[in-house]
Amino acid sequence: MLVELTDIDYEYLGGSPGAARALSGVSLGIESGEFVALVGKTGSGKSTLTQIMAGILEPSTGSVRIEGRDLWGDKRRKLQGRASVGLVMQQPERQLFETTVADDVAFWPKNAGVDGGAIEQLVARALERVGLAPDTYRHRSPFSLSGGEMRKVAIAGVLVMEPRLLLLDEPTVGLDPHGRRELLEYITGLNRDGTTIVMVTHDIDMVAELADRVLVIEEGRLAADSTPGALFSHRSGQSEELPSASMIARELARGGFAIEDEPITLDELADSIIRTSEKASV
Repeated sequence: MLVELTDIDYEYLGGSPGAARALSGVSLGIESGEFVALVGKTGSGKSTLTQIMAGILEPSTGSVRIEGRDLWGDKRRKLQGRASVGLVMQQPERQLFETTVADDVAFWPKNAGVDGGAIEQLVARALERVGLAPDTYRHRSPFSLSGGEMRKVAIAGVLVMEPRLLLLDEPTVGLDPHGRRELLEYITGLNRDGTTIVMVTHDIDMVAELADRVLVIEEGRLAADSTPGALFSHRSGQSEELPSASMIARELARGGFAIEDEPITLDELADSIIRTSEKASV
């Protein structure tokens, strides 16, 4: 098991009159190589949960283990566990501050005491992984780039430490359609190459297209742990929480063109329409 959370509670301003419970009794496990979507309403506790997985926030109670190491155990184990995790917060390009792309991506390895020659190789590899040619981008100012390119630089700054688990908090917010499509292609490529992905998102179509598994957080609790197909089938009466493909299939059925299965992606919908048409013509 790559990630194990057991009975996680988290309380902001714990012990004070203004204390607020953000998470309560959350237990879950994530295997290496999974692509997990973390969904829920604004304020449900999704971002808090990712920051706990990353070791930024310490839970009020419960345990967090990454590759079997307790993130809040002894210092050595804590550092080893955190080295396996990378967190990309919402609109991470706002955190860029160096004068060149290479310096920004190199920030964490420099602070970790990595040798200079090794840093250059790590930076080049991280830029390549997000689709930015090192020779083209390393000397450019990050502030001269497009929004999508800036976000890729910010993600490269996390990937440079080669985490096994990548946590993404609404990674496509604010991007134009082209930038969004490119970024998602690189994220799915990372997953195919073995990086475990946990992605916070409100985009139901993205969940249907990309995720192997969906965790639903409601009022600080884990309300569901399911595959996208099973989850959306269960939510069949709640159209505002269905992917576009499911809603189109529903409208087709109302118009007399009933599809036998329950497509949740546009590719599945197209295949279903073709199969249904072929059967009707026989």
